[in-house]
Amino acid sequence: MKKTLRHIICIILTVIPLLSCKQDDIVNPVDFVVVPDSGNTYVAGEPVRFNISGDADFIVFYSGEETHEYRYRDRNTIPIEDIDSLVLDMSCLATWGVGGGLDFYVSNSFEGLKGDDGEADRKTIREMYEGGMQGWTKLEYAEGASAATTYHHYDMSEYAGNLSLAMHWHPDTHGFDYAQRSYQINGNFLMRGKNVRDYVTSLRELPYVSVVMNEEEKDPYLHDHRGDTTGIATVCFEDLRFDIWLQGCSRFFLDYELDWWVISNPVPVNNVQADTGIQVKNMTNILQSFEYVFEKPGTYNVVFLGTNSNFQGSTYQTKELTVNIIPPPLLHYKQ
Repeated sequence: MKKTLRHIICIILTVIPLLSCKQDDIVNPVDFVVVPDSGNTYVAGEPVRFNISGDADFIVFYSGEETHEYRYRDRNTIPIEDIDSLVLDMSCLATWGVGGGLDFYVSNSFEGLKGDDGEADRKTIREMYEGGMQGWTKLEYAEGASAATTYHHYDMSEYAGNLSLAMHWHPDTHGFDYAQRSYQINGNFLMRGKNVRDYVTSLRELPYVSVVMNEEEKDPYLHDHRGDTTGIATVCFEDLRFDIWLQGCSRFFLDYELDWWVISNPVPVNNVQADTGIQVKNMTNILQSFEYVFEKPGTYNVVFLGTNSNFQGSTYQTKELTVNIIPPPLLHYKQ
């Protein structure tokens, strides 16, 4: 009997600390209060003080300014109908040879290339080109003289949700009387829309597949080098000066004229970065107040996001405030 009682007591003494630890690990509900220091109207350029009390391990502040709105914290695209404009501004420096060796196309219905089966991609491109580029729109492109940079502006609004850009590089040597022309290309897509800052996507960011159609080249995906020594007569994406460099060659370097396609697989260009907040409190600091300066007049929906968390989970609470920011008063000086 004594052994049994002693055994029970040992079990109880063992379980009690475990229950205590388990209780300590429960996530406490967030309960905090945010109060503006003096009403809700302040002057632009002057600090706005928020007094904070209560229990929150972490607090993130969203000012309500553009790119810092709580409602857009998880947004990574904007609806197509909210896009006001999408334009491609591009520059192209042509060097050596003669013009007429580059064409641009855009599509919102192209299904893409494989990127890992060169002969299949050659077949797709051949059928696409011989079929009259169905589903593609050719962009107007006026090429300049050698060593002249030309600038081009295209409306891409209808392609925002599913864009593919194709470049057909086919230098004309006039019977090998001239070099095969090079093209150094830079460009940006600029998107403007509702409730979003202007957003820029570089030509460099598109997911290209580069395919040389010449049967003389055994590797359809040849780019950046020939052998180990030269980048001549290749497509280069690695030069930091240019988004794309179509590197031509002298009229003596090859005994055939290049026929090359650079095509981006379809992507939406309505991607945006999620709005961000400022972490004003973590578990290591005590926060009784926070100051922020709004530089521009306006009405802002300010949000404080409080969080308590441990390995078992997290609890959240938001505090929303409306802050009116007015222009600074005009100063009047006596004559």
